[in-house]
Amino acid sequence: MSGLTQMVADVSAKRLQLLQKTIPTVSHVALLRDPTNIGAPFEISALSSAARELGLSYDVFDVSTGNDIDQVFQKMEEQHFQAVVTFAANLMFTEKKEYPPSA
Repeated sequence: MSGLTQMVADVSAKRLQLLQKTIPTVSHVALLRDPTNIGAPFEISALSSAARELGLSYDVFDVSTGNDIDQVFQKMEEQHFQAVVTFAANLMFTEKKEYPPSA
């Protein structure tokens, strides 16, 4: 092997930029991560920097199980988050659920 790359962090920051361009009024974003994912520290670093540069406030929510996802979405709704950005993690794909849009 001649090299290794971690593009997820770069792509994650770009997704946050695209989110803001798509929804210009967004200001409060939830970052949903699986702390057991080895790439999580890289992604949080990239997303935190991008959020600061874009003037977005954010909170990080950790989910390790499907039950965590339900609890976290309830907290996000109570705290009036306008958008959710998920980290690349198997849990986010295996625990796919449909959540209705908030009022």
